[in-house]
Amino acid sequence: MLAATRKFAEKLSAAFVLAVALIMLVGLTAVLSLRALGDGGHSEADVRANAALDAERLRGWIHREVVATQAARTAQTPEAQVESDSAHAAFVQRLTELRERIGDARGQQLLATVDRGERDLQLALDREALAPPPMSDQASADVRNQQGALDRSIDELVAYEQRQAELVRRSAQASLTRGQRLVTLGAGAAILLSAALALFLARRLTRSFASAQGAILAREKFLTYASEELRGPLTSLAHQLEPLQRTSGMPQELAPRLQAANQQVARLNTLVNELMEASQLTSGSLKLAREPVDLAALVREVGSRVEKRLGSSGTAIAIHANRSVVGLWDRARLEEIITHLLSNALAHSQGRVVRISVEPGDPTRLIVRDHGAGMSKELLAHVFEAFEGGVVQHHAGNLGLGLYIVRRLVEAHGGSVRVESTLELGSTFIVELPRRPPVPRPERRGFVVRTTANQNHA
Repeated sequence: MLAATRKFAEKLSAAFVLAVALIMLVGLTAVLSLRALGDGGHSEADVRANAALDAERLRGWIHREVVATQAARTAQTPEAQVESDSAHAAFVQRLTELRERIGDARGQQLLATVDRGERDLQLALDREALAPPPMSDQASADVRNQQGALDRSIDELVAYEQRQAELVRRSAQASLTRGQRLVTLGAGAAILLSAALALFLARRLTRSFASAQGAILAREKFLTYASEELRGPLTSLAHQLEPLQRTSGMPQELAPRLQAANQQVARLNTLVNELMEASQLTSGSLKLAREPVDLAALVREVGSRVEKRLGSSGTAIAIHANRSVVGLWDRARLEEIITHLLSNALAHSQGRVVRISVEPGDPTRLIVRDHGAGMSKELLAHVFEAFEGGVVQHHAGNLGLGLYIVRRLVEAHGGSVRVESTLELGSTFIVELPRRPPVPRPERRGFVVRTTANQNHA
């Protein structure tokens, strides 16, 4: 159930990350859109402002055209006429450019008025040139009037373009402000939504973990009670079988059966002890009785005892632990660690030599190497787990809890254990044990600092 809860937590975390990523993407798109809107609006305003400036410049070209035309009519030279024609052509070109840049109807209408005013001014200049002396003053006044009317048309065009530029700029700024408000509101709503989603997920996750922890606690209680209840009948059965082995005159055909019964009782005792040990380790009720222990001597002792049980099976144990290595350890628990590691290695050695060695140092290293079939990467990831159901690490005579018990006992000593394995070449288990217990850090005001052992929990 704990694995299912872990998967549920991973799915919830992925969903939350996806939701936050989508919110950020939408926010980024909105910001980029607003920036494009603002840039577009200000660009259009700049176009209208430049159009007003160019319309203002038309006044200068009109003045140049009038002066050049009047000078050409007075001088009556080819150069003067060329200057007059050039001034008129420049005015027409600027007017054409403005028509292309000003797209609205009112602007085009004002440009048409300026165009008509310029043509009327040309007619007035022609009449001035042809007017006899008595009419020349009237003709000149007419030129001035036409030029004044044209100036007023240009003023109106300039004022209109300036107003349009300001209107476009204000509209763009207003749109940008509204968009920024919407983005701010959307970001606030997104943050609130994310917070609500996080709170919802946290509560769901808390309930799931609480349920999983409750199930684990119930399981551990059941294992503890079951182990205790089984231990009594097994002890009683062993006591009843023991006198039968010493009874003389027992029928010959019963002797093998009695021996098999004793072996099965011993096997059941081993299974019950493993269950009890695993239950204590999981519940955290294990207490270490630390004392000075020579690990090398203990390895030689346990190795010899295990090797005697092998008899003539053909499997051998090579012990490399000659130098004394003393540390403050729990002797009984170290013996369990060595026994479980050797039992596991022998079960998978395929009849080959199992090597166990002790390397002095701090931490001290205990190494157990077999030359069996090895393990795949998938199995390596779960080899120290218990009750997960996905790893077949047990063999005849136990529940597959040996390596789990090893890890928890090593961690209780403040050490660590790892495995290196290659298919067809075997596996190597490496235990690192500090020679002294870790010194707990003092509590600090405001918070508590706790020391922990290796954090590689199942």
